Amino acid sequence: MEELFPFYLDAGMTPRQYWDEDVTLVRAYRKVLERRREWENQKLWLQGLYIYNALNAIMPALSIKTKGVQISPYMKEPLPLTDKEVKERAKRAEREDYEKKMAFMKARMTAINAKFAKKSDTEVKANG
Repeated sequence: MEELFPFYLDAGMTPRQYWDEDVTLVRAYRKVLERRREWENQKLWLQGLYIYNALNAIMPALSIKTKGVQISPYMKEPLPLTDKEVKERAKRAEREDYEKKMAFMKARMTAINAKFAKKSDTEVKANG
């Protein structure tokens, strides 16, 4: 017990909890510590992925043939980590695509209407 005492203090237990309280509390703190380590490992892996993406974006500029080479833009937003975030991002991309198409169609309709308005104005003046 005394050998493991510093380990559980490091895990966040108080001496009173370790020595005087329920022994199942020790298991809970050990699980929490394991989860923290897993989360930290996941964060470091994700950080590496971000660094990889950043380097990948500028890699063409670092090559010998730098004339006319364009650097890719870095990611506009963080990577989605949950299924909910993936679905939300897909939904947002779908909506943005829809809005772009609607803007294009509105611009085309405005141009066509302006063309017909000019045509009808010239016809009215000619018949006038």
